[in-house]
Amino acid sequence: MMTINILSKVMIGFGFGGIYIFIYMTILQLAGALPSSELWWATLACLLIGLYFGLSSLIYDNDDWSLLKRTVTHFFLSLVVFYTIALSTGWIPLMTGAVLLSLIIFVVIYAGMWLGHMLYYKKVIDDMNNRIN
Repeated sequence: MMTINILSKVMIGFGFGGIYIFIYMTILQLAGALPSSELWWATLACLLIGLYFGLSSLIYDNDDWSLLKRTVTHFFLSLVVFYTIALSTGWIPLMTGAVLLSLIIFVVIYAGMWLGHMLYYKKVIDDMNNRIN
């Protein structure tokens, strides 16, 4: 529990740090002092992806939907948001091979994170049940 709390605080800190650096770079961009606007666009894209993944976790708060429906909805929304940003910024070239490879990587990472969360919450539930007995 303490590790999760520390990790949560670190991630919040990274989030605020990202926002602050983006504000700083925006001021430099407007003043014409930022050497490359690509850095500004890349930072904006990262912040948007972080914002999406932070907010999209609210999908899992909808108890009226089954876990399958929540997972499928989250997965496909994540694909749309990620590929909209990744293709428009040039992170992934608009070539069949690159898109397919990135899709495979995306699915593997998504499935790994989903499995990790499921195993974690199964352990939490088992621990709670053991305490009751």
